[in-house]
Formats: sequence, structure tokens, C-alpha cells
Amino acid sequence: MIQEQRINSAATETRFTPLKLTSQECLNLVIKLRIDFNQTQIIERVWGVKKDGSDAWNKAYAEYKDVIETLE
Repeated sequence: MIQEQRINSAATETRFTPLKLTSQECLNLVIKLRIDFNQTQIIERVWGVKKDGSDAWNKAYAEYKDVIETLE
């Protein structure tokens, strides 16, 4: 029963990036990348979008902000 609840909660957990990372996985990746890259570079590399004001960029930027809010 507990395992079934874990599976159900995992299925409904918010995923980030085209890789469908969990919030924690994405946060871990961003923390590592912040050593060498700035915010724009991270979004471009991880989310695969260019900073051009498009809907895709705005969505990626919002996801990035959601992920890093725990760091600030």
C-alpha cells in the first residue's frame, strides 16, 4: 500500500526541463552548473531554449525560478 502511494505521488510530482527531472534532481543539476555558468547559460543548456522572450523561454525561466527559490 505504501509503495503504491509512492508510485502515485511520483506520477503527479511536478517535473522540470525536457528531461522531466524532479524538483530535487533539477536543483542538484543547477547547483553544479552555477559553478561555471550564469542563469541564462544554465537555462539555455538545461531547458534547451534561447533567451528571446518566447513562450518557451518564459516557461523555462519560470521553472528555473521555481527550482532555485529554495536556495535564496
